[in-house]
Parts: sequence; structure tokens; C-alpha cells
Amino acid sequence: MDNSRTFQISQISIEEFMGMIDQKINKSLDRLLGTKGNHVADKELLTRQETADYFGVSFGTLHNWAKKGTLIPISFEGRVYYTREEIQTKLRSAS
Repeated sequence: MDNSRTFQISQISIEEFMGMIDQKINKSLDRLLGTKGNHVADKELLTRQETADYFGVSFGTLHNWAKKGTLIPISFEGRVYYTREEIQTKLRSAS
């Protein structure tokens, strides 16, 4: 193991280290999802089940809304999520 790296890491606080990890995760998510500065990791994500329950609809309806662009899903590691912010925005614009 490279002792200079071990020494550098031991000189920062846990909070600084966690902040560095958060930045790396946000950059990776931005690159993967094309969000550029609008960090998905900073948003509250709802699963398909939570979103379907929230609207009182089936997964099929969510799928149809995604195809129409009504509600845009976020796919990450084989799972589908929706941001609470987008759901609330869609509800406000529909009323």
C-alpha cells in the first residue's frame, strides 16, 4: 500500500472524506443520468411502488405515463425511481 495516500487520508476529517465521496457519487450519477448539476442524489427518490401508491395507480399506468413523457422515471442499477419534486410539479401543473 502507498504510505503517502494513507497519510493524506488520515489528515482529513470523516466529514471531509464523506463530502468527497458525495461529490464523486453526484458526478457519477450526473454522468450516467445526464442531469448536469441537478444532482439526483440530493433529491428524494420514490420507488415505483411508492409512486403508484401515491397516485393510486398501477405499474402499467406509470409505464404508460413514462412512454407519454407525463412522468419521467430514473433508472439506476436496474431499478426505477421517480423524484418527489417531479411528482409534486406534475400534480401542480395538472390542477
